[in-house]
Amino acid sequence: MTFPTFGKAFIATTLLTLMAGSVSALELAPLKPARAPLDIKKPQRVTPKADLIVYLVEEDYGQLHLMRVTIRNNGKVKSDSAILSGVDMNHPAIKAQGTIPSLKPNGVYNVDLKFPTLPNKGDRIKLVADSGNHVDESNENNNVKFLNY
Repeated sequence: MTFPTFGKAFIATTLLTLMAGSVSALELAPLKPARAPLDIKKPQRVTPKADLIVYLVEEDYGQLHLMRVTIRNNGKVKSDSAILSGVDMNHPAIKAQGTIPSLKPNGVYNVDLKFPTLPNKGDRIKLVADSGNHVDESNENNNVKFLNY
């Protein structure tokens, strides 16, 4: 009988011990390495949400101090109503607000913001859809749009 090079001493000692009857074959059975239990987690359901964004802006479309802002719901569910706010970052007193109605998924709505005075050329305007954070959205970080007047 030939033994592989690896483990000759172990096999010989095992055979002698078995022949002497001092240890049963079960006691000498090699131990399998213990496996850590698999931590299988059920996939969590992602609840679809609305996602309001400032989609398009038309400045002074025929009337002074007026800005038409198109809001879009990029989400997968109908949004609640929200507030659109606009502020001249160079002159914070120059601001306007409008109401965004509930929008179905991919729905759009034009909100007309009437500013009390015309922003100066070069002023930076900040527009925020859902400025009060009342709508639970899939992405709360895409509600703001800046434009240079």
